[in-house]
Amino acid sequence: DKRLIKDRKSIMMTLDKTIQEKKEMSISKWISDKICSYCNVDKKNYQKMKYGIDIIYINISKTAVLIILSVILGIVKETLLLLSVFTCVRLSGFGYHSNNTIKCTVIGIIGFISSVYMAIMLKPINIIAGMVVYLICLIIFLRYAPIETMKRPIGNSRKKFFKKITVITATCLFIVAFCIGENVYRNIIIIGISLEAVMILPIM
Repeated sequence: DKRLIKDRKSIMMTLDKTIQEKKEMSISKWISDKICSYCNVDKKNYQKMKYGIDIIYINISKTAVLIILSVILGIVKETLLLLSVFTCVRLSGFGYHSNNTIKCTVIGIIGFISSVYMAIMLKPINIIAGMVVYLICLIIFLRYAPIETMKRPIGNSRKKFFKKITVITATCLFIVAFCIGENVYRNIIIIGISLEAVMILPIM
């Protein structure tokens, strides 16, 4: 009986994932087809464009849900700052993704909201603690950034470029955090950078 229930749950999860993927594909395909109707795009570039539209659609959906929740919880400014810091570093550091969009969205939202509350509840991070976190993040970025995926391979020359950008971006953000004084915004900036460092670890 337990095995049968487990099999049913597995089938339902697979069906939910397939339905969600088809929905996203239909939206991104419709947009891609509309663009192609005005432009002459070959098959290879069409797939690249569709992948890009997929990413934009998913990120807009996640961000919309996150902002709505932050408005309800009264932490809009803090959430937007955390999201901005995280995005700045992730643009060049990239990171691992979940194969399930719903799972990825839920985990991401819980992670961001929890991080904001942690930043609010923690005592302001002092310079010494901040420097320790910076050095740990720096080692992680130098060792692992950027992360490539099956859908987004990165050449060696581009890896070096993105690694430099990631390190420079993270360093600049840490400098900003140290300059604004010991307050919740310093905590948010440091936690935002740390989130990206965790997201590129091979344990994810």
